[in-house]
Amino acid sequence: MTDEEVSNLIPPAFMESPGFLLNTAGKLLLQRVSASLKPSGLTVQEYGLLRIISIEGPVTQNAFAAKWAIDRTTVTEIVDGLEQRGVIIRLKSKTDRRYNELHLTPSGKKLLARVVKIVDKANAEFLQPLDDREWQLLRDSLVKLIVASKA
Repeated sequence: MTDEEVSNLIPPAFMESPGFLLNTAGKLLLQRVSASLKPSGLTVQEYGLLRIISIEGPVTQNAFAAKWAIDRTTVTEIVDGLEQRGVIIRLKSKTDRRYNELHLTPSGKKLLARVVKIVDKANAEFLQPLDDREWQLLRDSLVKLIVASKA
């Protein structure tokens, strides 16, 4: 890609702007992942919730909202939609009966297994211009920035 082609995509004034570059890359990846999920009927947020439940196990809505800084109303809307589709269920917590935990249903597990492959493919296509070393450096740098910002 020529310098002119790059400057048509990225304004020269923003070539050194981490906010612009990270935000633009994030938006492009979000668009790609959203498009890949469209046939499944899932949004990126719904996919994220299903993925977290599958990895971390059952979680309460409040814990999910707090951990991922999503307002409780939005989490409720996401959960209601997924529950209506039969991919998650709310069950009373065994440790604190005041709370409901979110669990994947068998059809939710099946759907998730299918879409994980689709999202992995979308991510791989987005990262294709980077070799393995460049991706690891980018990943490590992003993790370092995120961890330092949360400390």
